Amino acid sequence: MKKHIVIISGWAGGPDAFKNISAKPGNSGFLYLPWEKCVTDPDFAVAFIKALGRKITVIAWSLGVLAAIKAATSAPELVEELFLISGTARMTADADYTGASGRDIKAMAARLEKHREAVIKGFVKNCFNPGHEGEPEFLLSAGGFSVLDLAAGLEYLEKTDVRNLLSGVKAPTVIMHGLKDKIIPFSQAEHMHRHINGSVLKSFDAGHNLPYILDHEAINPIGGI
Repeated sequence: MKKHIVIISGWAGGPDAFKNISAKPGNSGFLYLPWEKCVTDPDFAVAFIKALGRKITVIAWSLGVLAAIKAATSAPELVEELFLISGTARMTADADYTGASGRDIKAMAARLEKHREAVIKGFVKNCFNPGHEGEPEFLLSAGGFSVLDLAAGLEYLEKTDVRNLLSGVKAPTVIMHGLKDKIIPFSQAEHMHRHINGSVLKSFDAGHNLPYILDHEAINPIGGI
């Protein structure tokens, strides 16, 4: 039976991030849920999935993982599988929790108005280290977002915390993370793994650009696509 799959990209990314994952011949059940919609309306992913009214697999990257976790706990009867790629339940540091500096994220957002290209290039330098797979596609995608969308996305990353929802995730979950990720540390993947009951944690010798180097075989451990 063909699966119905919802994909949610990360900040400044688009559906091209998942082109290798969705490249299996015969796949036509992929639906792309824009990350910027999840940012402007935190309930957008939940409403989108409930409107579909059928069981789905959710594949999310980076910022999209925050929305995926909320959707999985708000519509557990519909989300039957989760693949969380290079993601987090909270990006910024907290007591006994390693993460990014909220002040640095705010500064990054403030620079967008006058230095949009430099901000994106700085992100790319860290995101695509040590490899460059997907860099041209990402830059093309990032160029299509407004400064307002990009700034709102950074604010969402700075403020959103869904750690309290992790224990409520009932869907079988695979967490995939690069050991060399400079955007979201591997320790945040480990945190999700500890708190999502029965989850599987897979590590890769990669950076934050993990979805660009995965293929459809990488997301077959639960039930195949």
